[in-house]
Amino acid sequence: MKTKFIITVLLSVLVTAAVFGQTNRRPPVIEDVTTPILEPLKLDGPRFGVTYANGYDLNTIREFYNDSALTIDPMVALFGWQFEWQYFQTENGGAGLIELIPMIAGLDQGLFIPSVNMLIGYRTFRGMEVGFGPSINPMGSGMVLGFGYNFTNGYVNFPMNVALVKGKDSLRFSLTFGFNKRSHR
Repeated sequence: MKTKFIITVLLSVLVTAAVFGQTNRRPPVIEDVTTPILEPLKLDGPRFGVTYANGYDLNTIREFYNDSALTIDPMVALFGWQFEWQYFQTENGGAGLIELIPMIAGLDQGLFIPSVNMLIGYRTFRGMEVGFGPSINPMGSGMVLGFGYNFTNGYVNFPMNVALVKGKDSLRFSLTFGFNKRSHR
């Protein structure tokens, strides 16, 4: 199971790097477009937070560590990094997003539980955002649905997000926050 997980994560990272490592070529401008597309932003930064794991997830973690007596608090700390690409931004400020978020959970409890999340979403010009995509960790895979708000102060963004991760037999709730600096590609 660990080998399959490591291979899956490595393949995911390689595919993502290949897709986003391509040169930035601007598409041809079409004169009759009613909403012009502006230069996209790249918003990367740290993410911190907590997730609440249910009994099924806690038992799966015990199985992963091969320790049925392992004591785990259901409120688990999260630490990670968000790689975000705005693949378009309209004149009114709305933006299409692709986010890759590798995270480590459980460090506060002496555990190392990696995960990789990829969301495709949209952020309004007022900072409200929503995204949906796959989540992969050593215990299995699932789908994540995230909602949030992106506070801004000058060139610094402070995203705050709530996410629900649904696996085969599990449901996790997470709250994350972070910061990043606006930069063009």
